[in-house]
Amino acid sequence: MAGSFTALMRKELLALRPFLAFSVFLVLLDAVFVLLTEYPSQARINFYTAEEADSALAIFVIMAIFAMAITAGLLVREYDERTLEFLDSLPISRSGLFLVKTTAAFGTLMAWPLLSSVISLPLHALSRDSLHSSWHLGLLTQSLLLDFVLFFFLTAAGTLLSFLRRFSWIVALMVLFSFPVAVKLAPALRTLNPVRLIAPPMRGGLYIVPWDTVTLLGVLAVLAFFISWIQFCRGRDWLMPAWGRFQRSLAGKLVLIVLAVPVVGITLVAFVAWSENKDNAQDVEVDSDLGNVEVQFPSWETSTLDTDYYRISYPSNLRGRVLKLAPKADAWGRKVFEFFQTQPAQPLAVDATSASRTHYAGLAEWQSITLALAYQDDLRELEGTLVHETVHVLIDQLSQRRLRDHFNTIRVFHEGLASYLEHEWVLSHRRDELRFPAAVMRDRRLFDFQTMADSSRLEAELGAETVYSLGERLAAVMVERMGSDGIVCLLTSPHLEGGLRDLQGVPFWQAWMQSCGYDLESLLGAFFRALDKDARRFRPRIDALPRPRGRIEFDEEEGVIEVWVLAPGLPHPWEPVCRFKPDLSSGHDEIHVSYAMATGEESFCTAPAESTAPNGTFYLQIGLLDFDSGQTVYEPWFQATLDSSP
Repeated sequence: MAGSFTALMRKELLALRPFLAFSVFLVLLDAVFVLLTEYPSQARINFYTAEEADSALAIFVIMAIFAMAITAGLLVREYDERTLEFLDSLPISRSGLFLVKTTAAFGTLMAWPLLSSVISLPLHALSRDSLHSSWHLGLLTQSLLLDFVLFFFLTAAGTLLSFLRRFSWIVALMVLFSFPVAVKLAPALRTLNPVRLIAPPMRGGLYIVPWDTVTLLGVLAVLAFFISWIQFCRGRDWLMPAWGRFQRSLAGKLVLIVLAVPVVGITLVAFVAWSENKDNAQDVEVDSDLGNVEVQFPSWETSTLDTDYYRISYPSNLRGRVLKLAPKADAWGRKVFEFFQTQPAQPLAVDATSASRTHYAGLAEWQSITLALAYQDDLRELEGTLVHETVHVLIDQLSQRRLRDHFNTIRVFHEGLASYLEHEWVLSHRRDELRFPAAVMRDRRLFDFQTMADSSRLEAELGAETVYSLGERLAAVMVERMGSDGIVCLLTSPHLEGGLRDLQGVPFWQAWMQSCGYDLESLLGAFFRALDKDARRFRPRIDALPRPRGRIEFDEEEGVIEVWVLAPGLPHPWEPVCRFKPDLSSGHDEIHVSYAMATGEESFCTAPAESTAPNGTFYLQIGLLDFDSGQTVYEPWFQATLDSSP
């Protein structure tokens, strides 16, 4: 039995020699390409593993074709060539024969990633230096395990489809082309996408393994192998020959064509419907920390809902979401108005039809509230946003718009008070997301109040988001010391039309506070003591975060800036992140955000040199991002050149 098993395995592997040779050719070709056209000194495992994400679909198609070519005649050939009778005479069962053939096919497929891993180690050795000493064996092991699951699935699928003989390629192509459309119609099917196993997102220098996809593909592979085993081992001499005769007959061909036409028709109809929906959509580019993201809004009729405090305009398809929000909205609206000791002359206009999710302070007139209803289905988050924007409107109304001329000076108050009431009342569980970055900046002495009183300078030196974290802590101290009476006094101060009109910066704050009987120095003392208290509370987390630094490299051929970030001892789940802009005064839409490809001792961010450094210089900001909470801690912006190291 063992001798027959070994002999058959040797026979199968000999038959598969061309495919083994092809695997060796692909791996060696890739290595030669790296040595001759790339930079061998930068051929690090984590770099090229991350680069696979850009060509994941193409890699999967090659893998699938390779698997189909190997498994196409794996089992049915024994019937078609009438060699099964001879094999039945050997001292090995059909189950054993099935195991030999499928194992040989799977082993041949796995030769590709195994050889690729072997070749990658000496290439990686060429790139190791004092900053990049890790061998990334954990990442390499993960990659091999994911390849194992993927090729196991492809072997099983190819073996099952092989019973359809030449129709197997047609069925495979139909599945390949119809699956993306099916995912568009039913997003839950994305879990079955095998492409997710080729280059998953990375965290902590390792893959974030999509275990849901691994589990489902594994179960489907076992099921496909089981059906194939039944066909091969239990079908005996009547099932498969009958199936073969049916396929070769005119009636069988007609039946298969009749079955295929509806499938193709449904796929085409679904694709056309999806395309029409896409054409009728409003394409919008949204600038966020994730870069430029294209979103689509279908055209819907606009409806209006009136409450005691708000008049909400919304797309009719989101009526259910608005009806849930309305009673909560009035409760929070009442609370905000009571804080500011006023009553609405008329309901505040809420535009929930907007195609923009970002509120640009200083550009809005604050006569109405913009609510990105289509982006957010979390009722609590919507309530927090509504409180935040209502505060902006009431600050503008109570001050009779007199603070607009001082907006650059008091933006930290404007955004701070809105953020404070939002997190004090609605999102208290997320307050530390604002206070932790503020505590880090205070602990590292990255700012002073003179910077806070100049919003443009604060944004240029530390980033636009700092106005929220620092402002929230300042507003909390102001409310604690002054109460709502003091806040209302500041907003309604008659001096805003008098001596304060021509002041900006710290002098404005001093005179503004004095106009209501408060001392700025006393307030700032309490503010910095509160930040110091927060820093002591967050001390273990602050001390665990290294101050990131990096090395800038310029790939002239690709026109790409690479920033290799060193953050030794960076704890999980923090990862480096970089921001690039061509000039210190560049606007939000000119900032390029790049998340590191890897983390730990080595990681790199990239940016296009043409738009980032048109004159050979640019501004760079390196930070650390907690992927679990979304907290980000940045170092100050600084100027760099294409050959400098921060």
